[in-house]
Amino acid sequence: MKKSLVAIAAGVAATAIVLGAPAQAFAAPKGKSSGSVILFDDKNFSENGAAQGLAGRGCQNVFRDDIASSLSANGAIKIWSGANCTGRSAVVSGDVLDLGTIGFDNEISSVAFG
Repeated sequence: MKKSLVAIAAGVAATAIVLGAPAQAFAAPKGKSSGSVILFDDKNFSENGAAQGLAGRGCQNVFRDDIASSLSANGAIKIWSGANCTGRSAVVSGDVLDLGTIGFDNEISSVAFG
């Protein structure tokens, strides 16, 4: 299952902007936002660790927070270091093979969908 979900988002380059603004409604450019994300415990979508998925609109708290090391999304999402979309944040679009490269390894506690 993980392989097929990763394959859907494969080939999408990741971009990130770390922001310090307080929690606001996340609005990605029309047609560019993702309604779901897969958070992998290990870098590079390794199948050695677990993965968890989130979907919906608005702010969603991560059930197993502060453990993700990579993520796969088919559009833009906003990740947060605190629950309820608080703390440090970054906007990412597509796959992030190593969340450490943007300062979010084992840091995601909530995600905002556009």
